[in-house]
Amino acid sequence: MKKWLPILLILMMIIGSIPTWAATDFSNISATYDKESKRLTIEGETTNTAIALFVYKPNGDLINFTSRLLDNSTFTVIFEAINADVAGTYKVKLANYSGGEYTTATFTIAADNGNPPNPSNPNPPDTTPPVVTPPVTVPPVKPTEPNLEVVVKGSFEATGSYQIPLSELKEVDKLEIKGDISMIFDSKALEKIGITGDLEVTAKPVAVPVMDESLKKQIGDRPIYEFKVAVDGKPISQFGGGSITVSIPYMLKAGENPNAILVYYLDANGKVKTMKSKYENGQVTFTTNHFSKYAVGYNPITFSDVSEKDWYFEFVSYLSSRNLINGKAPLSFSPSAQITRAEVVTILSKMSGEELTIPKAAVFKDVKADDWYAASVYWAYKKGIIAGMSDMTFAPNQPISRQDLTVILAKYLEKVELTSLEEGQPAITFKDASEIAPYAKESVTTMQRAGILNGKANNAFDPKGNATRAEVTKVLTLLLKSLIQ
Repeated sequence: MKKWLPILLILMMIIGSIPTWAATDFSNISATYDKESKRLTIEGETTNTAIALFVYKPNGDLINFTSRLLDNSTFTVIFEAINADVAGTYKVKLANYSGGEYTTATFTIAADNGNPPNPSNPNPPDTTPPVVTPPVTVPPVKPTEPNLEVVVKGSFEATGSYQIPLSELKEVDKLEIKGDISMIFDSKALEKIGITGDLEVTAKPVAVPVMDESLKKQIGDRPIYEFKVAVDGKPISQFGGGSITVSIPYMLKAGENPNAILVYYLDANGKVKTMKSKYENGQVTFTTNHFSKYAVGYNPITFSDVSEKDWYFEFVSYLSSRNLINGKAPLSFSPSAQITRAEVVTILSKMSGEELTIPKAAVFKDVKADDWYAASVYWAYKKGIIAGMSDMTFAPNQPISRQDLTVILAKYLEKVELTSLEEGQPAITFKDASEIAPYAKESVTTMQRAGILNGKANNAFDPKGNATRAEVTKVLTLLLKSLIQ
């Protein structure tokens, strides 16, 4: 039955007859924690066929999350490497894939003296569903100063839903919703949604859909969520030029490289797209302009000439796991090799996520239609990111200079991402500032003040020096992460 359940769920979705499982149909729930192995074992019985489990610290912080498809009424779920190092009562919440109220179990870690943290007030396991409190919202305050943001804050209910009446969303610049899942809607997204009635946002775990075996392996049992927005019951999935920043809790498994944790968008046709994302502080954060199903994935790529001790390891891991940069040869990255102008443009075209086309007529004399980089060079030319040389050549195989790299990145931000970087670092006057070409001075300052591209030893920028593949992986990783706020 277990192997047929995902297919059955998909068929039910197609014919519109998905059953609503009872969220509270759990019994005989136990949570057992082994301090030496740091292993938490959850056992119990349920009539549900697919469940989700959340583990919380005594202060309410989420430790880990997982989901399971079941083929019988009893289940055992084991969490490895659970850090229950603080004395107190830890909660385990259980629900089905459709959300609803949680069933709660607890386990208590005693203080170092062997006694419970509060023996006068023991906290026995609680197997009754908690009272669901409505979302707390703060009415917006009209700004009294220019550029003062109006922010409405709220919380997801236990069912994974958030509702707010129209009256509380007038003149709002940003909407923040907190919970196991956190979301931030910017003003452009709210404008695109066109809030003319009560707003409802939902975030719920879903079963694993039918997908390619290699992708299925990358996702494994990691969480898959479906996000929805509706105004007066009318669903809205596209947010135009607006963006929603979403954070999903995820606890690294033993041996996992955090730089290879990423987020996939799963469309209705089974195709996937890698989102701009980053993993920090136990959360995978990504930004999107549309809602659907999203999955946490893991795609580590290793090279024989890149080790965990190298300063560029995290940056090579980050870009290669997202298929933004490849090795120079099978299993070899060549971190010290100079990177070419064509290679940089190709990475940027992949970062954009846009469809590429081969030009019918040559734009540059030295770029042929059958060159592997032709579509990327054509894309960059159309976007206004590159202009080429004065003799209408692009010099695709020429190493890119550090100053030209800053110019191309600045234009990418302006023309493709339609944004600018926050200049949080004080400006530096490099000792070789006079050697920076006039056309590159502004972009060098921008990248330096944003902390994206710094100088070298002895306060030199080396504007005409060629960038290496390792250096560019660092620059582009920092750039990508800066776009995810």
